[in-house]
Amino acid sequence: MIKSRQLQAGEIEHYAVDKRYIKPDGSIVWVHMVVAPLNSESAIALLDRQF
Repeated sequence: MIKSRQLQAGEIEHYAVDKRYIKPDGSIVWVHMVVAPLNSESAIALLDRQF
């Protein structure tokens, strides 16, 4: 939560976190997430690449 607040306050540009998820069958999946805000220009560029 601290990193999220720092990101919203503009103190940091991005952060990364590793999360563990347990699937219904009991197996474990690790996910590496990088969180960064998008401005309207970067969001449009991202959407253009996906479609």
